Amino acid sequence: MPIKPRYSINSALISPAREFTDRIEHIENFSKIVSSGSKKEYSVFSYYGVGGIGKSALRKELGRILDNRFKNVVWSQIDFELSPFREPETALYHLRKNLKDKYKIDFTAFDIAYTVYWQKTHPQLKLTKENIPFLDEGSLLSSLLSSASGIPLVGLLPSLAKSAFKGHKQLKNWWIKRGQRELFNLPSLSPKEILEKLPMYFSFDLKDFLVRKSLKAFFFADTFEALWENRRSEGAFFERDAWLRELIAQLPGSVWLIFGREKLRWNELDPDWDNFIEQFQLAGFSERDSAAFLNSCGIKDKKIQNIIISSSKGVPYYLDLSIDTFFQIKEIHNKEPDIKDFAGNQQEVLARFLKYLNVSEIETLRVLSVTRYWDSETFRILIKEFKTGYPLTAMNVLSRFSFIEFDSVTNTYRLHDLIRQGLLNLIDSEIRKSVNSILFENFNKKIPLLSKEISDEHCAFLNEAFFHAKQFMKFNELVAWFYNLTPAFNEAARWKTLKPVYEDLLNLSKVSGDPGEFATLIIYYSSVLYNLGEYKQALDLLESNMNDLEKILNDNDPRYASLLNNLATIYYYRGEMRRSKEIYEKVIDLRRKILGENHPHFADAIDNLAVIYNNTGEYDKAVELHKKAADIYKNTLGESHVHYADALNNLASGYLSLKKYEEAVELYIKSKEIVHNAVGREHPRYASSLHNLAYAYLMKKDYELALENNKPAYELRCKLLGENHPSTAVSLSNLAQIYQCIGNYDKSFQMNSIAAEIFLNTVGQQHFNYADSLFSLGELYLKKNEKTKAAELFGKSLDIYTALFGKEHKRVIDMRNQIKALG
Repeated sequence: MPIKPRYSINSALISPAREFTDRIEHIENFSKIVSSGSKKEYSVFSYYGVGGIGKSALRKELGRILDNRFKNVVWSQIDFELSPFREPETALYHLRKNLKDKYKIDFTAFDIAYTVYWQKTHPQLKLTKENIPFLDEGSLLSSLLSSASGIPLVGLLPSLAKSAFKGHKQLKNWWIKRGQRELFNLPSLSPKEILEKLPMYFSFDLKDFLVRKSLKAFFFADTFEALWENRRSEGAFFERDAWLRELIAQLPGSVWLIFGREKLRWNELDPDWDNFIEQFQLAGFSERDSAAFLNSCGIKDKKIQNIIISSSKGVPYYLDLSIDTFFQIKEIHNKEPDIKDFAGNQQEVLARFLKYLNVSEIETLRVLSVTRYWDSETFRILIKEFKTGYPLTAMNVLSRFSFIEFDSVTNTYRLHDLIRQGLLNLIDSEIRKSVNSILFENFNKKIPLLSKEISDEHCAFLNEAFFHAKQFMKFNELVAWFYNLTPAFNEAARWKTLKPVYEDLLNLSKVSGDPGEFATLIIYYSSVLYNLGEYKQALDLLESNMNDLEKILNDNDPRYASLLNNLATIYYYRGEMRRSKEIYEKVIDLRRKILGENHPHFADAIDNLAVIYNNTGEYDKAVELHKKAADIYKNTLGESHVHYADALNNLASGYLSLKKYEEAVELYIKSKEIVHNAVGREHPRYASSLHNLAYAYLMKKDYELALENNKPAYELRCKLLGENHPSTAVSLSNLAQIYQCIGNYDKSFQMNSIAAEIFLNTVGQQHFNYADSLFSLGELYLKKNEKTKAAELFGKSLDIYTALFGKEHKRVIDMRNQIKALG
């Protein structure tokens, strides 16, 4: 054999470009739609099939057809394989950028709406051309930008008008014809409302361009199933792609082609979608088309074609792998491939392919199959540690194979799922565990133990570290490692990251047969659930396991008090004050006996009971216990600890109930400063500090300061907890109350309606928060002189309060008197 180097700058070209083949029916149907148009108002084509069946290849071919054969169209695409594109604002920005770059479409309305949204969700950051890339020189948006304060949200519309009239003629015309109408209420919208309307702003600009140019728009969405990656068990299935349905509805006449592993299920949400969606299942290539594909790649030998077609069953992934094998033999081994070089079935395809790689390539691929993705750092670590013999500088050469996918956003590589599973089956279990161990150490060392340092990237590191740790650690080692990290992630409010790990550990604990760890995990997991606002799930978890837990834990075990504390907290959040109070009193007795009265956990218990007293109208008792809890925290944890801040915050709430407004505001401000220094601004605790301070200002009738604090509290809770979290709804309800007080009844009614719906769906109809929302809506109906509707809502609200607190309770009597006073 002649001497021949294995690697060169052309190594990535040893496999020929794959020419597209088959799918004739789909291509012809698509061409007809482009040529003659669709008679439907909305056109959605769904192509679905298993991984490796060629969906992405079809998508690329249809794009090439649009580019090469049709001039009266604009088109864009998005691939949800890239995780940032799964968020609506990023996806829309990507589509906007692509269309702007290709067709010079001006997205003035969208750019302004997107920028206002960005500024409202990043109030701590300065708006510059560095973090908003589309702030082009000479644009209307660019002229508004102030290096000191960003877009002027107050007085935005007059500022826009002034800039438009100062600008060129096109901007002036845009403002007169469209801008002032399309953006009329933008400054007053919350971030949630802007996000929901971004598809509308996007469509304003695109529809205007399409009408002026007499063009039609086509959109491709690939790897559609990735929108639900790791989220299929969360409920609210249809929320993940709601923005896409809204965008389609905003762009009648456009054509959408969606590629994924499953059929679209939108008809379950609205049967009308059946009128606009056509679904096509993609099967393997026919024998004829498989042969044509192999011919186009330079494989002409009929016997070799037949064995490849037989073994691949027409699945493009296996065809690709066989083609890689063919050219590996031909180019690297410098011989003509023979029929015996190819597999007789799909299981053998991988083995035959690996046969023609050298040892260093095979061992490197086997090692890489253990990781779910890798970057250049991980690649070097694994190659050095396991001495596969592959050049450290040749990672790009290895990626020449069709089954290695590159993510340009994260600069990472991953193996196709089919080959990854095949390679994993070829690894010795001990070696595999060794790789898992190295990868675990690599991710684990990057995870900080301080809550203020934890970012989204660190959450990803935790997920990867846990994935690898559970492959080789014993169960008790695994939970010990995880427990060491959880305090920081809890303090950082990263409960969404912790939730799936706890679920996995609970399943593992059942296998391990360790009842003690099972009990501990239940306690921790229930607190994660209630912090996420998933009160029903938390209560179901505890109540369904309570008999077993009470057998495992006794009264002298501190964990039993923690279990009861969590149960009481969940009852409190669900509005069941009496049950919550009884259990908190038991927790206090247990912790006094086990820990003494100078322990932070004892302070937790009396502070929690004080919150119940405050909600049931026993304000003096509440203040007394809050003071005692604050003193314990101060003496044991110090004045800079968040638990001391929590106690001050709760004490302020007690003063507020007693109408001691100045004392309450002073404590709220002090608590907010401690929280800010301890955890920063991007934390639910800081949102709570703003919210409570806003409520104090509302009680003082200082509405300007109330709005100044409540708006960012609501926006922060939307961002950190989600729009449908009960705490977010409380902030929205308070915001509605402020608007009601300043006479903006329409806005107040809209916000109260949304808050009431969230409360109904999360805490249920027998909850004081839901009752408060109904009462506020009743007041607003009274303002509109709809007395019958108002009376109905007042009655419902009073019934809820009576059921919760009893007829003679102060809050019930107060409400009854309010209703009488109103009319």
